[in-house]
Amino acid sequence: MTASECLAALKAGLVHIGRQQSLTFVQKLWVALLKCIAILGYYSGKARSLRRPLIALERGTSSVSQWNRDASGGETVVAAPPLLAVIIPVYAHTLQDVLLLNGALQQLAQQQGCQPTHIVLVDDASPLALDITYAGSGQLIMLRLGANSGPAVARNTGLAWVTARGAGVVCFMDADCIPGPGWLSAMAAAQASAPGIVCGRTFACRPNTAVGLYHDVCGTLNGRQLADGSLLYGCTCNMSLSTVALKGLVFDASFPNAAFEDVEFCVRARKNNVPLTYCAGAVIQHAFAPGAVGLYNQFFRYGMFERHMCAKHPEYLSWLSVSAEISSFGGLPAVLAAVDGEVRPG
Repeated sequence: MTASECLAALKAGLVHIGRQQSLTFVQKLWVALLKCIAILGYYSGKARSLRRPLIALERGTSSVSQWNRDASGGETVVAAPPLLAVIIPVYAHTLQDVLLLNGALQQLAQQQGCQPTHIVLVDDASPLALDITYAGSGQLIMLRLGANSGPAVARNTGLAWVTARGAGVVCFMDADCIPGPGWLSAMAAAQASAPGIVCGRTFACRPNTAVGLYHDVCGTLNGRQLADGSLLYGCTCNMSLSTVALKGLVFDASFPNAAFEDVEFCVRARKNNVPLTYCAGAVIQHAFAPGAVGLYNQFFRYGMFERHMCAKHPEYLSWLSVSAEISSFGGLPAVLAAVDGEVRPG
C-alpha cells in the first residue's frame, strides 16, 4: 500500500463522479466527499491488515440443524427436488434484522413469472430467534449452524443442501434486500442464455440519502466489468449460478466476514473458465449501513481482506486496474420505489 495507490484510486473515483451528467453540482460534491471517506476507510483497512498475519485457516461447515415449512406454515417433509433455489444467509442480532428478512421473504413470495421451488435460510447462529412468515408457493427451509461461521460457510451449507437435491440454478441474496418482482425470471433467463455466474443490478434501498446516492453512482455492489463486457466479479447480494457450470466450486471459508469472499469466488471461477455475466434486469435493492461512519467501516472491512485476496490471486490487482465500476444511478424501477416504504419502515 502506497500513497500513490490511494491518490490514483481517488482520482479515478472523482473522474467517474464528474462524468455523471445527471448529478447536480451539490450532489457531485456530496458523492465526492463520501468517495474520499470510502477510500480512506479502505486504505486504513489495508494498513491495519499489515499488522496481522495472513489468514491460513480453512474452516469447514459447522454442525447443522434443519426444519422445513410449507407455504401454509405447517411442518412438512421435503418434496420434489428443487430446480431453482434461493439461498439467504442470516445473522439476526436486532429486531430490525428480523423485520428486513421478513420484507425480503414478502417480496420473494410475490415474484412474477418464476417462483423458487425452495428458499433456504442459513441461520449463522443468530442470537435472536427468527420469527418469520412466508406465503409463497415454494418451500421454506431453515438450516441453522451450530456456531457463527461467516457468510462463506453459510452459503456453502445452503449450496450443498440444494445441489444434493438437484438444483440447477441457485440464486443468492442477502437478508436485507428487496428483490424486484422479475428478479428470479431475469436470473433464470440469463442462466439459460449463458450458464455460469450472473450478477444483477443492485440499488440502494434509500437512494435519496447522500450515502444511498453514493452507492448507486459508484455501483458498490454491482461488481466490476472488464473491457470485453464480462465481469471481473459480482456480489452475492444479487447473484445466481449454474451448479453444472461451476463444477463443484464453493466459497473459500478462510474469508470469515462479508468482505472479498464473493470476489475471490468469482475470480477463481473465472480462472476455471466459468462465464461471468451482468444482467441489468435482475434488480435488487440493498440496505446499506447509514451515514459516513457506516460507509467508512464498510470499506475498512473490505480493505482488511485485500491482502488475503492478493495472496491467493496475485493477478487480482492487475485485473482490477483494467476493470470499471457499474453504476446504478438513475432508472430505479417504480415498483421497487413504491414498496420500499412498506418493507423498510423507519
